[in-house]
Amino acid sequence: MDLEDIQTALAATPVVLRHLVRGLSDVQLSAGHDAERWSIKEVLWHLRDTEEVFVERYRRIVAEDSPFLPGFDQEAYARERGYQVADAEAALRGFAEQRAKALALFIGLTDADLARRGTHEEIGAVTLGWLAGHIISHDLNHLAQITRAVS
Repeated sequence: MDLEDIQTALAATPVVLRHLVRGLSDVQLSAGHDAERWSIKEVLWHLRDTEEVFVERYRRIVAEDSPFLPGFDQEAYARERGYQVADAEAALRGFAEQRAKALALFIGLTDADLARRGTHEEIGAVTLGWLAGHIISHDLNHLAQITRAVS
């Protein structure tokens, strides 16, 4: 993926996400929650919090030489932050705000900058381009999950 493809894909997700959940009630957004799977509301908060983590990772890779990138426990976030009872609209707004920060970090970069590296706690060496591709794949996975849930 080149820089333009990354920026286009990153910019599209908040728009598609809002479209998918438009008009859904809180009951619909909360449905499907159990020990094995998250509700749409929980996925929205997961996307928001993951984006916040990735914005920090992007920022550090752009600003530092080979920074250490700590992992995070998504299940702990869900429990500690009360995803299932939190406001879905706040998650959507927060995700869009975090994604705008991510996109701003990519402005002025070059395709060569995508090769800048960091060291992820669990994965090892990663590049900025790999992280961006990973989050785009992550977005698509959750957009498909939400699409299945509303169908």
